[in-house]
Amino acid sequence: MRAKLPDPTSLLHRSGVAILFAMPTLVLVGLFLLYPFASGYVLSLYEWNGLTAKEFVGLDNFRELLFEDKVFAQAFGNNIKLSLMTVGGNTVLGFLLALAIHREVAGWKIFRAVYFLPAVLPLAATGLLWAGIFEPHFGVANGLLELLGLEQFQRLWLGDMKLALYLIAAVSIWRAVGTPMLIFLAAMQNIPAELYDAAEVDGAAGFRRLWYITLPLTKSVVVTTVVLLLILSFKIFDLIWVMTLGGPGYATTVVGTYTFMNMLKFYKFGYGAAMSTLMSTGVVVFYLLYLRFVEPRDTYQY
Repeated sequence: MRAKLPDPTSLLHRSGVAILFAMPTLVLVGLFLLYPFASGYVLSLYEWNGLTAKEFVGLDNFRELLFEDKVFAQAFGNNIKLSLMTVGGNTVLGFLLALAIHREVAGWKIFRAVYFLPAVLPLAATGLLWAGIFEPHFGVANGLLELLGLEQFQRLWLGDMKLALYLIAAVSIWRAVGTPMLIFLAAMQNIPAELYDAAEVDGAAGFRRLWYITLPLTKSVVVTTVVLLLILSFKIFDLIWVMTLGGPGYATTVVGTYTFMNMLKFYKFGYGAAMSTLMSTGVVVFYLLYLRFVEPRDTYQY
């Protein structure tokens, strides 16, 4: 019996209806995402201060960024350091907290609420809160040390070039750890209870259950979460700008704050656009490589 072919007019009709319903989203994406993205690429090829006529300089902005600008190199290095600290901290702490809640340790309901609460706070409010805590003269940190008779440990905190970046990383972890915690918790709750029951019958408990059941069955979720956290970590701006303005010196300057300074403080719009373009391209390439080489292998069926 000959198979019945689909009606072309019906397929065209369904495609047209789908496109019609997707059109508002496509228009918004094009207007607020694709157009600014393309405009940034074009602007990066010019030198422009926002007042005089644009001067086409080709790839000179990129050449200066990559081979001459030492501040950009330091800002990019700070981005790498912050990413390693925040992604590692959020992943490990988020997984441990999710595991504690999943196993319903004492006070697990309180943990779930308390550790997710900072994630809903605006970044600017979080920055102001912790900037006040670390304020050297009237802040809580130095005040508490004085109250405990530990004046020798008092610091300038955010004014310390060796310490400021680590404090920002700690605040960033405190603020964001609730999100990976909930993602990991959802993955753990999706594991069939029968697997744990079978492991218990076989005498596997504690660390063995974690190593042979929980970790393998949450591996794909953990890897995906790490990639997303890594991408988001390179977008950090609000927290640093509110807490330190990128200082002291350039100790906490990242590419986002350096781009902002170049465009709205030094009026080097083309140079700032080149910075933004370089980082955006790097993130896109990284994500495409992840989709091509990592994600297809990182699936687990049970």
